[in-house]
Amino acid sequence: MARQTVVLGAGMVGVSIAWHLRQRGHEVTLVDRLQPGRETSFGNAGIIQREAVRPYPFPRDVKTLLSVLPNRRVDIRYRPAGMVNAASPLLRYWMNSAPKAYQKLCRNTLRLFSFR
Repeated sequence: MARQTVVLGAGMVGVSIAWHLRQRGHEVTLVDRLQPGRETSFGNAGIIQREAVRPYPFPRDVKTLLSVLPNRRVDIRYRPAGMVNAASPLLRYWMNSAPKAYQKLCRNTLRLFSFR
């Protein structure tokens, strides 16, 4: 008897997982609120970067932080009015970017992408 599986998200990853499960004899239902490939995969141009699995750490040096303040960079942009609502997540992001926490995060993230 085939296993019944629901895959949430019809982007590149979801469709790939569904396809591989079907190849292994599973009954698969693929669910997405939009047409396949119209959300995250669309915004990421359909790219999965295995070589870029390390998350970007929050800038911790004063020079970089000061360079962000004018809000003119293309790699870091923010809406000043939204900073109040984002304060808690930004603080957690900053804390997880501390050297020891970041190394642990990278080790755990790399485990998700170990293809064997």
